[in-house]
Amino acid sequence: MAIKNRLYEPHIMSTRSKLNFENLVIYGEKRREISPYFLFIEPLQWNKEKHKGHVKPHLHSSLFQIILIKKGGLFFKSNHVQKLVTEPTIILIPEDNLHSLKFEQPTEGWTLSFSLSMMDELLEKYPSGFSYFQSVRLIEHSNENPYYDIILNLCKQIYAEQNKHQSNQWIFNVSSIGLILYYINKFFEQADTNNTYTKESKEYTHLRKFKKMIKERVDAGKKVRDYAAELNITPTHLNRLCNSLTGISASQTIYNILIAESKKYLTHSTFTISEIAYRLNFKSPSHFSKFFRNQNGLSPKHYREQEAGKR
Repeated sequence: MAIKNRLYEPHIMSTRSKLNFENLVIYGEKRREISPYFLFIEPLQWNKEKHKGHVKPHLHSSLFQIILIKKGGLFFKSNHVQKLVTEPTIILIPEDNLHSLKFEQPTEGWTLSFSLSMMDELLEKYPSGFSYFQSVRLIEHSNENPYYDIILNLCKQIYAEQNKHQSNQWIFNVSSIGLILYYINKFFEQADTNNTYTKESKEYTHLRKFKKMIKERVDAGKKVRDYAAELNITPTHLNRLCNSLTGISASQTIYNILIAESKKYLTHSTFTISEIAYRLNFKSPSHFSKFFRNQNGLSPKHYREQEAGKR
């Protein structure tokens, strides 16, 4: 007799997020550049204690995140999902998905965060697999699946190994994440015999390609219409799918990546502000400064001084 898993399908919320949130690497830590093989795990109850029971709305623009709830419960909310989870559940959270957690009772489990570079590397090696990891998913009654205990044991191993700082740690990180994704994919394969995610996966494929194109050559001169043409879809369609899947417009997606790249140069390079402006293909240094201030609330100069003061 086949084991059934209940996959919670996201529903579109009637009210849109005001997008008043922070962009975090891991809970409580503001965005910074991370290693291509970045992997971090911590007990879920630590998040509850650290944030006094409520992790406020935020997103991760450079990470994929998996939350495993073993015992207890929490209220999970994203742009497309809002649900009280009170049973063994696995939550998948791709990049740029605004979400929050409110703990309703004592909760046990894990929060696993890893770099998109690892996800992309695994996707390239297994192009036909991992097709279900493109949107926020809740896999409920996870303990009814024989792979659930394997995934929990892998989390325990990752937690035990992550502070050892071994020279070949990246091999362990990639292997562990590959196995976890493999077994989670098995959950979906058992439940989705009718391939119900085909249309949705196509939309997320466009979104992933769109973000990848922006990051490959960060260029302030390229507009939404330029990327849409490369994707062979209309600008309206690209903007609609960005809003639908992430709650952020296509133009704001471009701006977010431009700001992230600008911050990297301002923090970690000795390029002048004018040099950074031209490297990112802004029309002029003044145009760059105006854009940066509008998006970040500080001028490039003040941002660089602020970051230098932290070191």
